[in-house]
Amino acid sequence: MTVLSMVHIHIKGDEEHALALLHQTLIATRERNGCVRVETVQDRNDPGHIVLLETWASLEDEAAYRSWRAEQPPNQAWRDCVANVPEVSNFTVRSDV
Repeated sequence: MTVLSMVHIHIKGDEEHALALLHQTLIATRERNGCVRVETVQDRNDPGHIVLLETWASLEDEAAYRSWRAEQPPNQAWRDCVANVPEVSNFTVRSDV
């Protein structure tokens, strides 16, 4: 069952610097087992609000990634760019509707 995770990130400070760091961070995410795709969208009215649209092959793959990321957090430079802990919501992709 395919899972879509929406990760809401709020950037503080230099957005372009933060986005460059995020790009580097997402390399490891995209290489994780079960990661189908990661898209990054930026709020047009609030450019500091970034949403990651992560597609995972299964709930188990997504959960394994979250566990790994908790053990291997992004570097301090990235953490300094975010205003708070990212909010994650998970959805089941319903291709039958």
